[in-house]
Amino acid sequence: MMSRSAIIIGKGPSILRTTSEYVSSFDDIIIVNRPVWDGYENHIPRRADIQYRNNSTEDFSKEEVVELGLRKVVSIAQVGEQLKEEAHRGIIDVEYPPFQLGPDNHIILNYKDISFSPSGGVLAFHHIVESGEYDKISVVGLDLMMLRKRAYYFEPEEMQDNAKYLLYNGTYSREGFVRTEKALHSEENAIVYITGVIEEKADIRFDITSDNEKLIGLIEDLPNTTIL
Repeated sequence: MMSRSAIIIGKGPSILRTTSEYVSSFDDIIIVNRPVWDGYENHIPRRADIQYRNNSTEDFSKEEVVELGLRKVVSIAQVGEQLKEEAHRGIIDVEYPPFQLGPDNHIILNYKDISFSPSGGVLAFHHIVESGEYDKISVVGLDLMMLRKRAYYFEPEEMQDNAKYLLYNGTYSREGFVRTEKALHSEENAIVYITGVIEEKADIRFDITSDNEKLIGLIEDLPNTTIL
């Protein structure tokens, strides 16, 4: 396998523990939906090679696509749903992976004896690992939506506009941006899945930056893993 590295950028608070210099050291920078860059340039550079997104993600303009250097969009929309033209602006490749169909056309991951609906970050991790294209994979900001913990690295007012209703319905608190309701994406199943995959993929080197102490406790002693 050719030596190639990738970094997956989530939205968890642990983003604030990384640096743009570190992120830029990877061959491919992978974003999930749309990050908030303004004010956070010291942590994440305004560059992206691959984007995982659905149709509710705020679109990039054609100019932004060019500025970022995006070369591919990977659909994490419902199974069978096409991404709208604004997702790719007709100038970059679109990939529709053969994800597993779950209830209501949502994507599910099956792993050993569990079946669960993954978050976009976990789905990106799954797809990138299984691609076989990388021998080093870093994950930053995949904190797995912990209950009663801060949700995102940015501030509530910086949320994507069509997601701000989550502040009004009480899913997140305005004070401290804390998740007050359990996520639809199971934290426990995601931890089992990520831990198992890292153990199994002994030929891949993993760098993990996450505030999820349960996850870190299970992977910190694995020989192919570095906790940052």
